[in-house]
Amino acid sequence: MEKYGGLAGFAIEQTVNSLGRERSAERLSAIVRRIDNVVDSSLAEFRQAPQLPRVACAPGCDHCCHRGILCTPAEVVRAHREGVEKMAPEERERYRSRLRAYAEVSEPLRDGRAAQIRAACPLLENGLCTVYAFRPIVC
Repeated sequence: MEKYGGLAGFAIEQTVNSLGRERSAERLSAIVRRIDNVVDSSLAEFRQAPQLPRVACAPGCDHCCHRGILCTPAEVVRAHREGVEKMAPEERERYRSRLRAYAEVSEPLRDGRAAQIRAACPLLENGLCTVYAFRPIVC
């Protein structure tokens, strides 16, 4: 766990400690929701701190969505179950097409060079996240 720091380390530690013996998608989703609440609360405090720089993120800003996707397995399960599975069939097919394209571009860089990936996240459509409410913490 020590090789991960910050929010990623917190998320991984919370997931491992909270999962226990019940290893189900529902349990993973519940854990990620709890972690999201902690992160949202921390971000709200961060945004209120006058001495810190302002975050430029806003609807339509997708700058960070064109990088390697770094998320925990629990976040993937939640985004899929709560977002992708609930998409309309045509939207899900567009997502799958983007996912295949992302996999093709990112495959050569999966040997520890994920930071070099400059392809759009497959969940991004028309500059907006299709699973915004269930997006990974890093997003």
